[in-house]
Amino acid sequence: MRKHGNTFSGVGWTAPRVVPFEVDLRRAADVLNAGEKVAILVGAGALHATDEVIAVANRLQAGVAKALLGKAALPDDLPFVTGTIGLLGSKPSSDMMAECDTLLMIGSGFPWAEFLPQEGQARGVQIDLAPEMLSLRYPMEVPLQGDSAETLRALLPLLEQKEDGAWRKGIEKGVASWWKEAEDRAMAKANPVNPLYWGDPEPLPEVPAGGLDGKAAEVTAIEEAFEEAGVQLVELELVVRAYAMPSVSSERIWLYLAPYTSAARTGAGGGLAHEGERMEVEEVSFRDLARLMSEGRLRDMKTLVLAQALHLRRPDLFAAGPVDSSPETI
Repeated sequence: MRKHGNTFSGVGWTAPRVVPFEVDLRRAADVLNAGEKVAILVGAGALHATDEVIAVANRLQAGVAKALLGKAALPDDLPFVTGTIGLLGSKPSSDMMAECDTLLMIGSGFPWAEFLPQEGQARGVQIDLAPEMLSLRYPMEVPLQGDSAETLRALLPLLEQKEDGAWRKGIEKGVASWWKEAEDRAMAKANPVNPLYWGDPEPLPEVPAGGLDGKAAEVTAIEEAFEEAGVQLVELELVVRAYAMPSVSSERIWLYLAPYTSAARTGAGGGLAHEGERMEVEEVSFRDLARLMSEGRLRDMKTLVLAQALHLRRPDLFAAGPVDSSPETI
C-alpha cells in the first residue's frame, strides 16, 4: 500500500560519462598544439587515466610532474616523468614548471601555486571533474569539466604529433641526472646512518586496500581483494572504523577480516596494470604471520592492526603445535 512520505531504494547506479563539448575540446587542442614547451601536472583525478596521460604526453612531447596524491598515476621509471612537485618535489619538476610555455593540469587541486609557472608565463588547460577546482590554482585559458580518462581520449585525436625536440630531451636529461644524484647521495657514507636508500627494497607485506571512490566500504574491500589477491570474498567482518589522524584529517579507514578457501581464489590478482599496480600475491601461514609480527617486519599499519585483531579473535590459529589442516584461512 502506498503511503505519503514513503522512501524507496534501487539496485546500483550507472556513473555518467562526463566529457566537454567538442568546441571546448578544440579550443584546448589549439592551445596545446601551439605550445612548444608543454608541461603536464597530474593528481588523484588521473589515477585511472595512466594510458591516456602517457599517450597525450608522447603526442605533445611533454614532461609529466605529479602531485603527491597523483604519485601512482604514472610509474617513475618513464624517462619523461619528473616525479613529484612542491615542497617534496624534484629538481626536474621545478625546472620544467619554470621553463614551460604551456601547462596541462589533469585531475589535480595542487595548492602551492608558487611551484607552478608564473602567472602569464604559460597558457593553461585544465581537466577536472569538479568545476569548482577549475582555474583555482592557475588562471586557465581553457578550463574543461570532465572525467580525465574520457576527456583525454576525446582530446587525443585533435592533438598534433610534435617532433622529438630539445624540450623533451632536456626533460629526460634532467630526470636522468636527478636519479644519478639520488643514487650518489644514497651511496655516501654517513655517521651514524645515511637515511637514503638505493636498490631493490624488501617487499612490504600488505593486505588488499583501496580508496572508496564513492562506493560503500564493504563493496570496495571485496573489489580490492579480488583485484589485488584474486580472492572472491563473501562474508566480511568489520574490525574497526576509525579516523586515520583525527586532529589533522577527516579521512576514515574501514578494516575487515574475512574467511576464504582455495575455491575462492578465482583470479590472478596482482592489481590493475593501468593504475600502475604491480603486486606479488603471496599466501602467508598463521605461523609465518606471527613470526613477521614478532620480528617487526609488518610495517604497514593496516596490516599490522588486522594481524593483531585476528590474533585476539583466534589465538588458536597462532598457537604452537600441529598446523590445522582445515582449508579455511583468513
